Amino acid sequence: MPLTRLRRPWQYAALLMAFIIGVVLFGYLNKGSAATEVSATQLSQHAESFQVQALEPPPATTKAPPGAIALPPETPVDIVLDWFPGPQHAALIVAEGLGLFRQRGLTVQLSTPADPDVPPKLVAASRATLAITDQPTLHRLVDEGKPLVRVATLVELPMAALIARKSTGINSSLSLIDHRVGYSRQTSYSVLMRAILQKEGLNLSHVEARDVHFGVIPEMTEKRIDAVIDGQRFGLPRQLADLGVATQVIPVERLGIPIHDGLILVANRNHYAVQRDAIRRLVSALGEADRWILDHPNQAWDMLVEREPSINTAANAEAWPHIRSRLSLSPGAVDMARYRRMERFLWEQDIIGTQTPLDQLAVDPG
Repeated sequence: MPLTRLRRPWQYAALLMAFIIGVVLFGYLNKGSAATEVSATQLSQHAESFQVQALEPPPATTKAPPGAIALPPETPVDIVLDWFPGPQHAALIVAEGLGLFRQRGLTVQLSTPADPDVPPKLVAASRATLAITDQPTLHRLVDEGKPLVRVATLVELPMAALIARKSTGINSSLSLIDHRVGYSRQTSYSVLMRAILQKEGLNLSHVEARDVHFGVIPEMTEKRIDAVIDGQRFGLPRQLADLGVATQVIPVERLGIPIHDGLILVANRNHYAVQRDAIRRLVSALGEADRWILDHPNQAWDMLVEREPSINTAANAEAWPHIRSRLSLSPGAVDMARYRRMERFLWEQDIIGTQTPLDQLAVDPG
């Protein structure tokens, strides 16, 4: 409306009121805009602060390097050998050399007996975890009431033989009559010698038996005995030959003794349930060691003589291929028919009084 036409007072009042309202609205809008600008500026500053903080590395919790992870405790297993360390103990020595026992959480301690008859008796008396012996000894001791059980086979064919000086003319069981026959273990006398004589209708009174203990070589070289029933059919003849003594070797299986395990590990049957897991791990290591020996025979020999220098002899080197071929590739497996035949044979020969159930003679830890 043009100002020239405002003639009445209320028109001026309305115009003034409109002007005031416009001023108020303009001021309010400017204030809101400024507030908006401030809020935007503050938000921008907060955002920049957040971005800077996000780029900073997180505080370190420690300045020291992390420590090594502790290994679980190892299970100790002590094994008493049947004789001085030799090629026949290759699986044990190689398994230790390759670290196979440690990989399975075992600490294995090998010891040599003062008496070759002692090892299984120490296990029966709970003074050792395991011992090395042969299958005929196991049958004899179990029949005597010893709580022993076979848990592994190291050598799966007989190791014993009748070894006689050639000059004596001994070449059979019958030709042993009135001769001096040595033995180093009780089983050689009360089981093997007795059995091969009885197969020919003879008995122990027909020979002069002598306990030579560990002194087989001097007894033979000095002619204090004419023959010996011994478990070293592969090493002893060469040892005697190097000393000028020619021998005749007759394996015990050719004299009527059933095929049997030549070298086994026995445990205490009363403790077997508790020890089974450790024994299973040990047997697993022995199987792996035997397979490695089969694939690396020369390296295995080098390891044997490095870890046990006493093994490094001409006799043992000559015996090594023969013994190696008899090592058990599945040491835990049991040939139950073999144990049944031996048990029945000894019972029929009246060498044992009763036939023991097979599950009390031999088990497979696996």
